[in-house]
Amino acid sequence: MLGYVNLEDTFLDRTIRIGRQNAAHGAIGRFDGIMAGVGNGEGNRFNLLAGVPYMGTTESTRRFYGMSYETILNDVWSGEVYYNFQTADNIAERSAIGGNVRYYKNNWSLMASAEYDTIYREFNAITLQATGQTDPYGYYFFMDRRKSPMLFAERSLLIGLNTPYRQPFNTVGDTFRRSGLSSDEIYKFINSSTAISNAYVVGISKQLNKKWSLATDMQVTNQTSAEDTSFIPTA
Repeated sequence: MLGYVNLEDTFLDRTIRIGRQNAAHGAIGRFDGIMAGVGNGEGNRFNLLAGVPYMGTTESTRRFYGMSYETILNDVWSGEVYYNFQTADNIAERSAIGGNVRYYKNNWSLMASAEYDTIYREFNAITLQATGQTDPYGYYFFMDRRKSPMLFAERSLLIGLNTPYRQPFNTVGDTFRRSGLSSDEIYKFINSSTAISNAYVVGISKQLNKKWSLATDMQVTNQTSAEDTSFIPTA
């Protein structure tokens, strides 16, 4: 459920949105907070956002801050770069640098995006999508590689299974205070115990007539197994 107030000055190209809103500019999922943008009326725009991410059922307290710059380079190229920083119980759990680039000309389009987290030293996601048309044929390509689920400190609660109580920790703060592990060891566990999902699709279609077309594609998907770490008991 969303609910926000949106104030916009179209003459000066200024916007402010306050309330629960959808993900944007590097924010992950819905969040309660504020987003403000300043543009120059020519497709260039600087955005600031901050708030509390909506994470469902969790006992950890989270805050995030972000910024982004959007630009339209010319008639065919546009893109965005962003930075997003998030804490859980005042402990850094996300420091992501990302962006996307988009190309469109005639019947050809390309969209590429990537996000790298400096805390885990790992790419959260890399995506490439391309489409094209040369009558009567159409072409499609899609590639996606991402951490599944997204890298978050919530996964560190599982380290509690390796304690004498054999119970997950309740909060991220508990993990960092009571696990006996260093921050680097906890971040390494989160990264190594999170699987990577890969998907590749290549397709082609042919327009037979005004009513009928024929299409075929090849898809390959896989997910890596999470690395077995010494932090979690296997027995």
